[in-house]
Amino acid sequence: MRILKGSKSRYYGAALRYFEHAKRCYRQADQPAEWQQVAWVRQSGSPVGR
Repeated sequence: MRILKGSKSRYYGAALRYFEHAKRCYRQADQPAEWQQVAWVRQSGSPVGR
């Protein structure tokens, strides 16, 4: 995620809060494996759905 890599961005805090919220949602839905896929895709920069 370009916003998260550029921690000097003014949107960094909002992006990080959104990412943490999504992580909690996956945990509450008892889907930790799916979260790991999302987190890996975001970390690697691979486009979703390819």
